[in-house]
Amino acid sequence: MRSEPEGDIGQIINEAAQTFLSTIQEAAVRLPESKFAVVMPLQRPSLPWYQDNLLNIRGLLQTGITGLKLDNVTRIDCISVLTQEFIADQVHLTERAGHSFVNFILSQSETFFKSVNIDLTGADASAAPSADSDSTTKRRIDQLELAFKARNISDNLVLARLREELDTAANKAREDRVVINGLVCKKALPVEIRAKTEARNGGFQVSDSQFSG
Repeated sequence: MRSEPEGDIGQIINEAAQTFLSTIQEAAVRLPESKFAVVMPLQRPSLPWYQDNLLNIRGLLQTGITGLKLDNVTRIDCISVLTQEFIADQVHLTERAGHSFVNFILSQSETFFKSVNIDLTGADASAAPSADSDSTTKRRIDQLELAFKARNISDNLVLARLREELDTAANKAREDRVVINGLVCKKALPVEIRAKTEARNGGFQVSDSQFSG
C-alpha cells in the first residue's frame, strides 16, 4: 500500500496486525509439524504514515508472536537500520542491501528450522515412573540442551553480524571525510603545550593570508 490509508491509522494498523497474527496462529495450530518465522518489517522512507508508525507495528508483532505461545512460531529480526539502503523510490532495497537482508534472515532462521520441537508435557502424568520413561525424559532434556546451545550460537552470529555492520558503517563514514594536506601556517604555533593543543584543536585563530602552499 503506497498511499496513506483513510481513517484512524492506529486502528487500521492494529486490526491488520491482529488479522495477520490470527492467520499465523490458525496455520500453526493446524500444522504443528510446520514452522513459521515472522520477519520484522523494514523501513519505507517514502511513506511517512508508515515510518511514523513503524515502532508501533513492530511492537504489535513482537507482543503478538510472544502471546501466541506456540513452539513452531518465532520472530526473525530485520537487518539494522544502518544497512537498509534503498533505490530511488525509497521503498525497495538496493541490490547490495537486499543481498544482506536475505543472508541475514536466513542465518537467523536456519537454527530455528533445524531445531527439534520438544514437548516436556507429553508424558502421561498419571503413569507410574519407569526406566523407559526416565530414558525418554532424559533424551528430551538432552535435546532441549542442544537446542539451547544452538540458539546461543545463532544469537552470537547475529551479534557478530551487527558488529560487522556497525564497523562497515563507521569505516564508510571515515572514507567520506576530506583531508587537506600541504597547508602551512606562517605564524608559528605557541611553545606552551596547552596553548599549542588549543591551537591544533581550532582555538588558534589565523587569517587566510597566513597560509601558503
